[in-house]
Amino acid sequence: MKSILQLHRFSAQRSLFSRDIAFVMIFCSWLFSPIHKNFTAIAHNMKGFDGQFIMAWMLQ
Repeated sequence: MKSILQLHRFSAQRSLFSRDIAFVMIFCSWLFSPIHKNFTAIAHNMKGFDGQFIMAWMLQ
């Protein structure tokens, strides 16, 4: 199964695209790291297909 994740870092004005499922591990480890405590993340279509990868990571 292929997935596409896009990460916007507005301060850096750049995007990161990946089709590698291993990127979910990297992205979630980054997003849920202690340095981002009390941050708010907004995910487009989180309740649909896109959210299943993040939810699966959280449940592991």
